Amino acid sequence: MDRTENGNAGGLRAGNGTVGESQTPRSVNPERAEPDAGDGHGGKPRDPRRILGSCAEDVAAGLLLEAGYTVLDRNWRYGMVGELDIVCRRGDLLVFVEVRSSATGYLRSPSLTVNGTKQAQVIRVARCYMARPWLRDLGCRFDVVAVEFRDGLLTRTEWIEDAFRPQSTVRAQIYQG
Repeated sequence: MDRTENGNAGGLRAGNGTVGESQTPRSVNPERAEPDAGDGHGGKPRDPRRILGSCAEDVAAGLLLEAGYTVLDRNWRYGMVGELDIVCRRGDLLVFVEVRSSATGYLRSPSLTVNGTKQAQVIRVARCYMARPWLRDLGCRFDVVAVEFRDGLLTRTEWIEDAFRPQSTVRAQIYQG
């Protein structure tokens, strides 16, 4: 189902897996965000790119919740292997969501920004996540959500379901634990 920020149809394009795209501005200015005292930075101002990424993850999580998904984890890290931006579930399906953000308008095709190296890393971390016994019987999917800001406003979101897939042998290991 196609979802946009204002609930109107738009952005669904046949054949490319795009679920939703929004052109509705929302006020978010990562450069003016206050540092979080509990973020491990000792009250020092955070890197604007990290603030932008955090804002984008908030937007993506909201989009997923509106679509009926349950967000299980955000920024789930497995040692030095890597991190999953968002892990959510709907029914018997776990969805691992890679969030991409841009403040320059450069982001045109988010699936192209998640290259083979990044895909392999996300798949490795997802395998670790799904190794827990209570998750082994669930299916999984890999999505990408792109969030674009311009002049401190949210200008566009795009959600691509099933943006990439593991190789068949890796997929069998992920699905079957």
